[in-house]
Amino acid sequence: MDNSDNTFLCHWLARFQGLDMTEAQVSEPAKTAAAFANTIGKTAEGMAFDTDPAAFNKLLHDLAPKELKSSGGAK
Repeated sequence: MDNSDNTFLCHWLARFQGLDMTEAQVSEPAKTAAAFANTIGKTAEGMAFDTDPAAFNKLLHDLAPKELKSSGGAK
């Protein structure tokens, strides 16, 4: 991140979070957060977020041990 990004972040933190931090204080956490966001974004590209919720229940049922399927579920 360059200084202009840190300046904006400092103003945002002060206005919306009530934190008075210098650019030096936010620099390293901001770099770390940017790296995490980049990694998460790349990882999430191949994931399907619009899957029908019922598909999750079916997947759980398919993965369940046979004894739970035949008994009608856990008690």
